[in-house]
Amino acid sequence: AKSRFKIYIIDEVHMLTSEAFNALLKTLEEPPPYIKFFFATTAPEKIPPTIISRCQRFNLKPLKKEEVKNRILEICKEEDIEIEEKAIDEIYDFCEGSLRDAISLLEQLSIFSDKRIKYEDVRYLLGLPEEKSIEEILKNIINKNYIKSLENLYKLISEGKDPVLILDGIIKKVKEIVVLRLDIEKIDVDSELKKSFDCLKMEEIFEGIEYIVEYKNKMRRE
Repeated sequence: AKSRFKIYIIDEVHMLTSEAFNALLKTLEEPPPYIKFFFATTAPEKIPPTIISRCQRFNLKPLKKEEVKNRILEICKEEDIEIEEKAIDEIYDFCEGSLRDAISLLEQLSIFSDKRIKYEDVRYLLGLPEEKSIEEILKNIINKNYIKSLENLYKLISEGKDPVLILDGIIKKVKEIVVLRLDIEKIDVDSELKKSFDCLKMEEIFEGIEYIVEYKNKMRRE
């Protein structure tokens, strides 16, 4: 009540109906000097031009890996937390560049691991499948051992692993192979798995990733 401004934040503003946007438009045309509106959206193309034309637009993007990593290291130093570098990489990958989510996860991990965070702690807390299990699934798929790959998948699910996280693990592992083959970055990848991928063309690999991503998104919607 004592503040100079009243702030209204509307998240996922593109979900508003046409009627709601029309009602909002009048206020945006003649806004009271003490009111500030903040509209957040992941689909700006769905917002009517009449609304966009009356707003200042700021395109936000995920932070770079080094930015998130440096902030995590700063917090760990301030809070006297030990953390493995590989654990930081896993936190970044899971949070997809969101510093807020990364800090929240770091707080949970520091309690869970008594301020000594290991790579295995991150994967265990997040319920992520073991890398070896993901690699086995991929090897069996490439070698056309489909029954064996289904058995690997069923085993992970029976252990309580989230199918979406399993697919995320597969996508991540394939991306590592692509990065390695394109010589973008030096990544430590299982040599046997890398050799299995050598028989595939890049177009086939990209097509495979596309199918997996599409199915993963379908699972999330359902």
